[in-house]
Amino acid sequence: MRYVIFCVSALILQSCSTTILVFENEPPDNDNVFNYDQVNSRLEKTMCTVILLDGVAYNACNIHVGRDTTTFLEVDTSVEHSVGTRELSTIQHKDHFRGALSGTWIGLFSSIAASAGALILMPPGSPLGRTSGGAFVVYMAGLGTVTGFCFGAIAGGTQEYRFCNPAKDPPAVKK
Repeated sequence: MRYVIFCVSALILQSCSTTILVFENEPPDNDNVFNYDQVNSRLEKTMCTVILLDGVAYNACNIHVGRDTTTFLEVDTSVEHSVGTRELSTIQHKDHFRGALSGTWIGLFSSIAASAGALILMPPGSPLGRTSGGAFVVYMAGLGTVTGFCFGAIAGGTQEYRFCNPAKDPPAVKK
């Protein structure tokens, strides 16, 4: 049962995404705000999901975000699309390496916590007494790390580039 809870929680945590706001002009000094050139350099040769404001989604590559138009190649049909940049809602990029790294840490810390908790709750005189408790925690930490790495690599970490229309979504002003 412990492993099921761990696996489900790891998958839930992996579904968390990083959101980056995208504006046309030079962004303020913020790691989560990009301009079009920064998005183009990040997504130059990656597979992404392009989602338009009307909800239509495309699996795409060769994405180039311009001031007026955005072009991309739809992977499923090999058709090149050109849409107005103001029609973009988000571009989502799934990074399996980032997911594996996140899953490794989640697996390590959750397995240490679960095994230490199990040792605390064990009745006196149980097979895992005080002498082998440390080995049990180390074993579980290793198992949790490997499991977290595998689940994280499969699920991946999602990075979302959300396009903001300056007329309706003005950038936040620093105080």
